Amino acid sequence: MNVLGDRRRRALLLTLASLAGWLGWEVLRRPHHPYGDLTGGHYTDHLSHLNAARLLPRAGLDLWRKPLTALLRPLTLEERARLPDDVKSAAYPRGEAYFVPGWPADKPMIASWSFNPRFYPPGDAVLFAPVALLYHFTSLSFARANLLALCLLLIYAHLSLYLLHRATEGEPLRALTLLIAYFPIIHWTLEGFYDGALLAPLIACALLLGQRRGIAALFAFCVAASIHFRAFFYAPWAIAAAILVLRERQWRSWAARGWAMAAGCGLLSIAALVPFAILQPALGSLGYTNAAALHQMRPEALVLAAIACVASILLLRARSWLELATLVWMTAMLFSLHQAEQWHAVVLLAWLCAPAAGSDVALAVQARLWFVLGATAVVFRDSPVPTWLAQVFA
Repeated sequence: MNVLGDRRRRALLLTLASLAGWLGWEVLRRPHHPYGDLTGGHYTDHLSHLNAARLLPRAGLDLWRKPLTALLRPLTLEERARLPDDVKSAAYPRGEAYFVPGWPADKPMIASWSFNPRFYPPGDAVLFAPVALLYHFTSLSFARANLLALCLLLIYAHLSLYLLHRATEGEPLRALTLLIAYFPIIHWTLEGFYDGALLAPLIACALLLGQRRGIAALFAFCVAASIHFRAFFYAPWAIAAAILVLRERQWRSWAARGWAMAAGCGLLSIAALVPFAILQPALGSLGYTNAAALHQMRPEALVLAAIACVASILLLRARSWLELATLVWMTAMLFSLHQAEQWHAVVLLAWLCAPAAGSDVALAVQARLWFVLGATAVVFRDSPVPTWLAQVFA
């Protein structure tokens, strides 16, 4: 018990040291673009989420039904000219700035991809709500709001990193998997993507599933799904949690907390599935950036199939049935994706670092490592080599 406690204290200290280091770097670095992203004005996801959180109470379900171009009118040239300099950096040259009645004139609606509805469940608004409220109701500037948003994302990402430490305790290849996970999580968080925050509830789901706490695992999955649709990559985990509840009739021992989590599962499922259903026409009309999309039958699709076959053979030998189900489902999802960008690969890290199961745990871990690295390279065109660190030291 003392050894386990020492490991967890060490993991907590390492996580806090990393968080303090990156928060300090983000706040103190110069020059600092108003967007705050590592690349310096290229990525706009965080500021889009921040402003979408402001708009959600007014737009309601229309946020997923209609693009911003249909919901709001663009700013006039005169209105743009009166904007503060840091807001002008977002209004020009992209020009995706919109007037919202009742909003402060110097804080308009600014978001990227404004010709589409918002492709995110309402949980992203909850994540960004603290900064959105400060920005909307105080004198906080646009640049400072973006900086605060990035700092908040770093906190979320490090919560995920701490849970990754917990999930890999005693696992084979622990140091390697943690190293592979750490750099992309930090990289894409510094660029303003909240994918790192998604890992925390997914890893919690895996941990709770291993403890046979069915309703708690299902609740954690529903939290993840309400935060990001890419949580659906792990649908087999939710099914396994539901089967566990039903097969063992776990509801017979639930106290008030168990029933509250069951009710929470229902509400969070609605929060995730209703926007997802509304968005289906828009999602289906997206163009393809996924070179491994099955219908295109490009070489990348064949390579992904080969990678999945090798991983499947290894998991069969390891008798890791849930791992195998996860692999099959995840491969099907990767084949059907329209859009595949580098930061999308972060979602695969939850499986890479989740507690392994089966008669040969080491073999199961190797299979996951093979698949995650292969899919990251083939589908998302990314590498575990942290070349982005050159930007940090530039």
